Amino acid sequence: MRKRKSGWGRRALMFVLAAVLWTAGGAFYAAASAKGIGEYSVSVDGYLALRNAKEYDASNEIGKLYTGDRVIHLETGDDSEEYWYVYSYTEQKAGYVNCDYLTYEGMLENGPYCDVSVTEGYLAIRSEKSYDASNEIGKLYTGDTVLVLNDSDPEYWLIYSLDKQKAGYVNNEYLVAEGEASGSVYTDDQVGGISSGLRCDMDQMVFSTDSISFDIPDSWGQGITYNYYEDRIEFYCTAVYTASGPEDGFLCDVCRSAAPWEPGVPGVEYLGGAGGYYYYFRTPTDLRANPADTENYELYQEMFSDVSEVESSIALIG
Repeated sequence: MRKRKSGWGRRALMFVLAAVLWTAGGAFYAAASAKGIGEYSVSVDGYLALRNAKEYDASNEIGKLYTGDRVIHLETGDDSEEYWYVYSYTEQKAGYVNCDYLTYEGMLENGPYCDVSVTEGYLAIRSEKSYDASNEIGKLYTGDTVLVLNDSDPEYWLIYSLDKQKAGYVNNEYLVAEGEASGSVYTDDQVGGISSGLRCDMDQMVFSTDSISFDIPDSWGQGITYNYYEDRIEFYCTAVYTASGPEDGFLCDVCRSAAPWEPGVPGVEYLGGAGGYYYYFRTPTDLRANPADTENYELYQEMFSDVSEVESSIALIG
């Protein structure tokens, strides 16, 4: 089982160690700030069709865009070379357009962002403005940040989460002004193994589970994403993790195995044994960020420089 969480209040990577295969399970993700969104203008003779599918067909037109109209690109991981998923300001709806007729105007600098605030469980992202288990397309958790696209409905607002790469409808009762979600302490006990009893406490700057604990460096409060499984917990620089490009911002992970330590694996340090298990600390053998992405690269380097602080503060509980 795997879950994913990010943001940390400011708000399957697999590896083989000797003969041990680190197995993945299944994902929880709480968002960092979703502000890497491109804005585009339309340039076309006649009109550019807004469609509900990625194909040219008169039956799938849901709107018409004209030269000068603005859209924002909602990256969903589902774009093709020809069709992108966008939100149209003029049509006030999302759909697909032929990207050949879009001109990049810059990043969206301001927008109505909100944070998710739920007392327990999650806030469903839905494909329709109705409460129905069959229309759930994503899950949001306290502290996740979303861009509000359309708030005309009294109950269900159209939102976009860059971290989830999802656009859909959510119940606005569980949205608060950005920065007002009370997510300084996050807990989860749905994943077993090394992640059992997970707690991220940004008030005390301590990360702990039933098996391990360590001090959270101040630099990591600028935005960290962590994926957790039964056999390991991975940590990433959120700014790099959500940026475009092949780099993922990987900083380190802590692993647990029933297999004994075998030295010589690059980037892996043995932490010791406890409770019948062996614990390992892994760091990348090369920096996982793009130097051309200057601001995020500098942030990644700052956070990576504190990885040794994390390792030295790890306590094995068993």
